[in-house]
Amino acid sequence: MKTSLYNKLFLPEKKPRLAVLIDPDKLNEKLMSLLSNKSNRPDIILLGGSHVSLSVTESIEKIKKMTNLPLILFPGNPVQLSPLADAVLLLMLLSGRNADY
Repeated sequence: MKTSLYNKLFLPEKKPRLAVLIDPDKLNEKLMSLLSNKSNRPDIILLGGSHVSLSVTESIEKIKKMTNLPLILFPGNPVQLSPLADAVLLLMLLSGRNADY
């Protein structure tokens, strides 16, 4: 039976986890070196932003070359989806007062 990413991340250990959100447009060598440093790296990487001009797929490839951390997309629009990600985090805004939501 294949274990889901959720089970791997949250069920084995009941401890706090650290996730960082990275904007693909701001991904640079300094940030990449911080992610590869094992002493202070996060448990999960979220990748996405509101207005992304660079290719999300290229950013995923760069991050996956540097680390084996789970990479979860946090897309601002459908263009920011990629099959290379481990998972996708989708949020829905619900409001009882605003008909737009």
